[in-house]
This record gives sequence, C-alpha cells and structure tokens, in this order.
Amino acid sequence: MDKNGNKKLTVKNEKERAIIAIGNQSARSAWDKAVKQYAIELLESLEGNYTGAALLNGAENWRDYSYGGCSLIYDYEIAERLCSPSELKRSKYGEKQPNPRETWFDCQARALGEAATRICRLIKERVSFPAFNPQPSDNMKRYELTKTTSPRTRRFYCDGKRVSREYFELLEIQANFPGGRTDTIHSTKKGDVERSHKSITIR
Repeated sequence: MDKNGNKKLTVKNEKERAIIAIGNQSARSAWDKAVKQYAIELLESLEGNYTGAALLNGAENWRDYSYGGCSLIYDYEIAERLCSPSELKRSKYGEKQPNPRETWFDCQARALGEAATRICRLIKERVSFPAFNPQPSDNMKRYELTKTTSPRTRRFYCDGKRVSREYFELLEIQANFPGGRTDTIHSTKKGDVERSHKSITIR
C-alpha cells in the first residue's frame, strides 16, 4: 500500500515490466493503438529464454505469421483493430479489402512487423528483460545487410540476396537483443538512390 492506502502495482517478472512499458507508450491513431496491442500480445506469448526469432513463433516472416493463424483470423476482427470508426464503416466492417494492393492479413502483417520493431526499441533502451536473453552459445552468425531506397522503391538484401522486408527487420531486431551486435554501418548516395549497409552478428 502507498501512503494513501492504494494498492501498489507489483511486477512479478521482467516480462510483465516490458508489457507495462509498452502499454504506457502513447498511441493516438487507430493504427498506433493496434500496433501497441499486437506488441503486448507478442510479449505475452513468450516464455523462458528467447532470441528475437521467437517472436515469429516458427513462421518465416510476418506475412506467414498473419496468414498462418498466429494472430487474428477473421477480416472483421483485423479491421476492427486497425481502423478508426470511419474507416471501419467505409470497409463495411471488413467486408471490403483495405486497398487494391493488400488484404486484411497483409495489413495485419505490417502491423505485427511494427510491433516487433517497437519491442526492439524497448530492448535497445536497456529495459531489463531477461526473457529475451539467449542461452549461452558460441554459435554466432554474421550477416551483411543492405537496403537501397529510391523515390519509388525500397529493396532489402542479406548477404547479397534479396529478402523480404520482414526478414530484414527481424535480423535487425535480433542484432539489438543481448548477445547480438552491429559492427559497421555506412551509407552512400548516387543520384536518387541511397544505399545503406551494416554488418551484424547474432546468436
């Protein structure tokens, strides 16, 4: 109890502390609120000692995670979470797809990717969170990550091979977890194309 007789919040473990930290982050738009909810759900699903890859729960990327039924599975549920009231009405409560290029599951995948990035930032800010500590291991892996950005496109590469944005961001996340590191970073620009490169090491 505090001096006013109110029950103090007790954090049973570090995972709860991380969930509370995410929950306390500001979110104004419907999208931001949805990303925060996804981040909390991702954290709640974790148990024991993990690397960043555990967030994907065995899926190859966030699109596979979304389509594989690891999160919300009905269009109307996803629409209700991601949309403002006016957007939800325009979509006829999920009956219409969100845009010509994406399904609701694609939108959910993007939100999940942002949620994972939000968790990454939390770890990077040195919030104590042993649930993310990898088991001791000498099995370190090094990756060369490159991103090219132009006014119309963004492309992602790992060790010279083109990869999805989700996979690229997952590797970045893992580099920020305990045991991982980013060794070198440099950027170049030629005309309208900017190229950024980093070397990372992860468990």
